[in-house]
Amino acid sequence: MSMQATISGYSAKGGWNDLDMLEVGNGGMTDSEYVAHFSMWSTAKSPLIMGNDMSKLTASGYSILANAAIIAVNQDPLGVAATYRWTRNNVQLWSGPLVSTTGSSTNDVVVVLFNNAGSAITASANLSDIFGSSNVPSSQFEIRDLWASRLSDSQAQAIMNDGAAAHASWLYNATAQSYSTGLAQGNSMLLGGIVGTVSGASGTISQSIPATGCRVFRLRAISGSSTTTITATTTTTTMSSTTTSSTQPQQTKWGQCGGQGWTGPTQCVSPSTCQMQNRKR
Repeated sequence: MSMQATISGYSAKGGWNDLDMLEVGNGGMTDSEYVAHFSMWSTAKSPLIMGNDMSKLTASGYSILANAAIIAVNQDPLGVAATYRWTRNNVQLWSGPLVSTTGSSTNDVVVVLFNNAGSAITASANLSDIFGSSNVPSSQFEIRDLWASRLSDSQAQAIMNDGAAAHASWLYNATAQSYSTGLAQGNSMLLGGIVGTVSGASGTISQSIPATGCRVFRLRAISGSSTTTITATTTTTTMSSTTTSSTQPQQTKWGQCGGQGWTGPTQCVSPSTCQMQNRKR
């Protein structure tokens, strides 16, 4: 994620930053670490490619990979990667704009508090931190925990034993309804659980975060009508990233091939196709 902090502004439709395959289910991590791994890849808008042996997937691993509220952040129609804001006491703050799910002119916002320490910690971030250099809108926001509706191990095991069709009410069917449509309609399976509200520049989110784990929240405007677009430019000086305008026909992109990074000019020829001249580094 240290690299992602410096390149998040280069992520765009047709040129996503690929953080490599997911390791959920491969062993060697705690449940909290797997949750953080899946969360950070999703908020970075990285392609979500499972790299595990599905025949050995546990119920807890399945419940992570099946979290529609987190996947909805990854599949958000705005396609803007979360931006690194700061590190304080081993806790990183990341945030970024999401499509509004309330009909408000104020975007939803994803907020990640990632604990890089080996013990649990309580961390706080206020809306000024979260919105970066943008003006904090006058709206009051719901705070929604995007892991609150995670499947229990017993539910996940039942789905693995019986098949998804037998427990369809527990799962979001993205084939029947795209994430874009589900978000536009405010589908509750994509929104997590309400844990509070916050408003004002000094309004604060304070949560306990497990060791080497994270908490992920979706903020939804529920009052006020101010129009504010959260910036994707970090306010720190040590790990800054600047968004490149999507209207520019040629941009510097970053990708990965066989573990080797590259940079080079990219000509976007369609929303999903780019021609790249890459220089390995």
